[in-house]
Amino acid sequence: MSVHANSNRIRRIAQGIHDLPTLPTVVAKIIELVDNPRTNAAALARLISSDPGLTARMLKMANSAYYGFPKRIGTINLAIVVLGFNTVRDLAVSASLVERVSLNYEGNDLLGDFWEHSVSTAVAARMLQRLSPSRSAGEAFVAGLLHDIGRLVVARYLPDEFIKVQGLVEQGELGIWQIEHEVLGMGHAEIGGLLCRHWNLPEALCEAITWHHAPLFQEERDSLTCVLHVAEYMALRSSRNPHMEGRLRAIEGGVADVLGLRRNARGEPDLVWYLERFQAELQRAEAFRDLVLGRQPQESTP
Repeated sequence: MSVHANSNRIRRIAQGIHDLPTLPTVVAKIIELVDNPRTNAAALARLISSDPGLTARMLKMANSAYYGFPKRIGTINLAIVVLGFNTVRDLAVSASLVERVSLNYEGNDLLGDFWEHSVSTAVAARMLQRLSPSRSAGEAFVAGLLHDIGRLVVARYLPDEFIKVQGLVEQGELGIWQIEHEVLGMGHAEIGGLLCRHWNLPEALCEAITWHHAPLFQEERDSLTCVLHVAEYMALRSSRNPHMEGRLRAIEGGVADVLGLRRNARGEPDLVWYLERFQAELQRAEAFRDLVLGRQPQESTP
């Protein structure tokens, strides 16, 4: 099959697939409500409480040590008051997405690392959003969680091409985005953006996912895209497999300018400073990550 034909096939898959699990309606509505400045806490609480399973999972995560609330959060209303709209949205997406969009690829080591990397990127994105002077990155955690979702589409619908891409990635000479364009005619970032539009997610989120490997090529340089770009770099640098997406590129200066990143004595982005804080954030978020990934958190020793 030619690259052009493969590209068209992927577009049809990303836009029209019916057997890929859809984003739960309640989660899509939560994202829409939080994005609306006129939404009040009562309306959001009613919507979340309409799904008992989602409510239970969200409250379990809200009570993790990651959020550090001294008293137990027993209701969605209290979670909204204590944690805020944005964090509640992040919890809702986290609680449902990993469970719903697994594509039954259990046992595959590459995809076994997929959600681990995605959650780490989400934690890094939230940290960068908090540290950014502009503080305008928007849905950073959700973007981090979804940024590589296009890889699951390729794995599910083009398994032979997926295996070929992964084989070339392991050689470490090129980045995965370059290899995918050579093999498929399209990268997982673009596929992920198409899938998110299929799920009717906010356009800013879709754009960030589409351009996270090339934020400076976006028509208008966007802080959410740049946050996602740096967050993935940090997650890869801190993982046990830093080359899971092939050759790791340095952060471009233009991205640092958009975010107003701290500089070192040489005038370069002070990535050591950010990576140190990210390591501390990952340790603090360990139990939370276990809950998101459906693992039983280990009991902490006294």
